[in-house]
Amino acid sequence: MKNKIPYKLIELDKTLWKPFVTVLCNFAMAMILMTICRLLFYLDNKELFTDLDLPHFFEILRGGLLFDLSIVCYANSVWILLMLVPLPYKLRVARWYRTLCKYFYVIPNLVLVLANLADTVYFPYVKQRASFQIFTEFSNESGGLTGIFLKETFCSHWYFTLLFIVLIATVWYAYIELEPVKERANTLKNKMTYWITTSVLFVLIWIPVVGGMRGGYAYTTPLGVNQANQYVDKSLHTGIVLNTPFSIIRTMHTGVYVVPNYFEDRNRMFSIYSPVTHIKGKNPNNMNVVVLIAESFGLEYKNMGLMPFVDSLARQGVSFRFSFADGTRSIDAMPSILSSIPKLQESFFVSDCSFNRVTSLAAVLKDKGYSTAFFHGASNGSMGLEAYARQCGFDNYYGMNEYYRFSSENSTADADNDGTPDFAGHADYDKGWAIFDEPFLKYSALQIGQMKEPFCAGLFTATSHHPFPMPDKYKDVFTKGTHPMHRCIQYSDYSLEQFFKVARLQPWFDNTLFIITADHTSKTSDQRYLNACGLFRVPIILYKPGGVHVEGELIQGEQNTVVHHADIMPTVLSMVGVDTTLITFGQDIFNTPEKEKIAYSFNSGLYQYYTDSLMLQTDGENAVGLYRYRTDSILGNNIIDLEQYSETVSTLSLSMQSILQQYLERMKGDSLVIK
Repeated sequence: MKNKIPYKLIELDKTLWKPFVTVLCNFAMAMILMTICRLLFYLDNKELFTDLDLPHFFEILRGGLLFDLSIVCYANSVWILLMLVPLPYKLRVARWYRTLCKYFYVIPNLVLVLANLADTVYFPYVKQRASFQIFTEFSNESGGLTGIFLKETFCSHWYFTLLFIVLIATVWYAYIELEPVKERANTLKNKMTYWITTSVLFVLIWIPVVGGMRGGYAYTTPLGVNQANQYVDKSLHTGIVLNTPFSIIRTMHTGVYVVPNYFEDRNRMFSIYSPVTHIKGKNPNNMNVVVLIAESFGLEYKNMGLMPFVDSLARQGVSFRFSFADGTRSIDAMPSILSSIPKLQESFFVSDCSFNRVTSLAAVLKDKGYSTAFFHGASNGSMGLEAYARQCGFDNYYGMNEYYRFSSENSTADADNDGTPDFAGHADYDKGWAIFDEPFLKYSALQIGQMKEPFCAGLFTATSHHPFPMPDKYKDVFTKGTHPMHRCIQYSDYSLEQFFKVARLQPWFDNTLFIITADHTSKTSDQRYLNACGLFRVPIILYKPGGVHVEGELIQGEQNTVVHHADIMPTVLSMVGVDTTLITFGQDIFNTPEKEKIAYSFNSGLYQYYTDSLMLQTDGENAVGLYRYRTDSILGNNIIDLEQYSETVSTLSLSMQSILQQYLERMKGDSLVIK
């Protein structure tokens, strides 16, 4: 009898501790899966992280565990509840219930793996983990988000298909089920012990689970994506620290801008910076304006010799050595270029403030009698570009639908007079994204010629974009470079040359100011562009037949002035002679002293503020980096701790805070226009 009692107590204990051991083992497997995904992410993108040494890499892996713990707790919370909720023992070990638990474990964890694999492919083009905005950004594309990312993940990266199959099998067969205890003590006392103990332990288990979700209890607020910066020296490396499901979950409810209270003395805030700008245009000249936004034309590609035509425009016109995009996605470009609204915190397109009234280049010029139109060769509605074009004052929009209609009616049209028809209708579709650039840009040039002068037109190219399509007739023509994107860049540059060839044949050409820039950078392997400064460097070129003149003075060639996308609208308005007061977060390039020119951007939780010689990085509260970006092209020397710069850091931090508070106040208050 004495031997039986301890035996029964041991068996009773198994009914209490076996569920917790089972949960612990399976939870550990989920964490291992996330680590595997992180290693795969690093290996597939290792050319982006060549400056990462081994000790720092292990520090990043250690930091990544915290973010993995958070998302694994989120994803497995229902499974943990099902496994540990107090239930009659027979129900807990019933076959159907154990199978239910298994599905609630396997499916969420495979979703985590799938999200990480897809973003491993996407990361090289935006240089940061995907956020919740991605669901809105690609919601209008043919095939949707699933069609775009899963096709690339499992077709172009075939080894991910094999790996995913292996991981599915591993998770399914390695999952540890809660096996029933063969013999149990059934006395009333033991039943009471079972219920009391399982109830108490069920309550207590949520302390570490909730703590894991929020990243521990040391912080007053839950773990956020910006906290990945504490484990890295360069913001690009936050891609290794974070995981994609965490990034998506943590940005799911960031639609509401949070207005900081840096300045209680508003007069002081306005004295440091004010977006209320008086454009002092002189002598209205009725110049036409064409803004060409070239998809992914990073400055690196220009310096690699992949865009000779754009380079020729830069030499004939005006370009800038240090010119920056205001975002890393296509949806960031239009608000910053056309409305002088840079991305600070989140993309304007998908924010809760996206219905705000906005000032824009098109709207201001339309009030001055200009006709306006916007062109983009993707499907109508793609990425919300058509909606924003309408919102910011373009009267007409020409997309894929309009191109098909035109080409069906003008199938024999020879836009450039070379004896060959230029428009083939549906045959010009790249089978994944948009109309190929050459036919669509030629179409755009003809359509612009139908507009009443003066006019303002915006064009957004499309071919130099993943999945890197190329018309068959050019596959053996454009072969320079090591990546498919390099060949697309050459083709798109050639297509821009054909646009200008058609435009030169038309009477409006000589009286037109062209602005050529890129929406963002793309895949890179050069360390000068693989850093927080370089990943925003895009060309900004002003070109006019006969030369760019400002107040009668010819300006030509590369300038040393620092500029960013938000400077385009006030600069162009000044050049065409508009005299007006408006809200703009940019500056008139040619009428702002070089020493007073600034630029800024938002990168992986940090704000970047540029002067003529320095770049400050701050999280809004604390400055974390200061670099001489002009001479330190790889941002290898953080000089923030040098005593000689302490006052400079304080001054620049206040300037960024003034910009940020006014930007967010105006966003929240729908006050981006002068009332």
